[in-house]
Amino acid sequence: MAAYLHEYADHLTVRPIWSVTVTAVRRPGVGTTLELETTVGAIQTRNVVAATGGYVVPRRPDWAFDLQVPGVVLHSHEYAYPRQVPPGRVVVVGGGDAAVEVATELAASHEVVVSTRNTGMQRALLGFRRVLGESGQTLPEGSITVASGVVSASGRTLLLEDGTQLTADSVILATGYFPGDCWLPDTVTPRPRNAETDMPGLFVVGIPGYGDRHQGRITTVPRIARRVARRIVERP
Repeated sequence: MAAYLHEYADHLTVRPIWSVTVTAVRRPGVGTTLELETTVGAIQTRNVVAATGGYVVPRRPDWAFDLQVPGVVLHSHEYAYPRQVPPGRVVVVGGGDAAVEVATELAASHEVVVSTRNTGMQRALLGFRRVLGESGQTLPEGSITVASGVVSASGRTLLLEDGTQLTADSVILATGYFPGDCWLPDTVTPRPRNAETDMPGLFVVGIPGYGDRHQGRITTVPRIARRVARRIVERP
């Protein structure tokens, strides 16, 4: 992946600047200049495209901070392989693709319970199991149990929506992400359709909640990117 990104940048003759974090953007005067505040100082430019993504900051439910388990509590962002998780019962919390993949991988070596509000989880697990089977991999039958969503936690005990309790040795939080928009001004108002904002020269692409309701979808980004490119060229 790293090699691909380098080749892509070379193809576009783009010079990436690595290991620099943008902390804010502002309009320092009444002209057309914008100023980025970064960890290496201020940068002035006429146009800024915020494309920092809709899935950047790991989201942890409030109850997760009340967990005290003998094993580990990891967000799916931190999970890499089963050996990170000590033996015992693992509760995977979540209803999306990450929960399905993590639970399926762990099921070969752990007792796994998926806690979710997704009523289609059993079907998703079966579908993923079928894909693994077609690739030559197998899983023990009945190795994953599906339970209802978590309401609260105390120590290693999880209280579920159906009133039952679940004891966990480790917990994996496949509970999603917040967007990477913390550096954008709270006062910025998005303008639908063109990814523009009420700060001239500031455009937002690929972050849900800014303009187009489909901003977070990969398939939508090329269309919006073309609009942004046109608006940048047309700006006085």
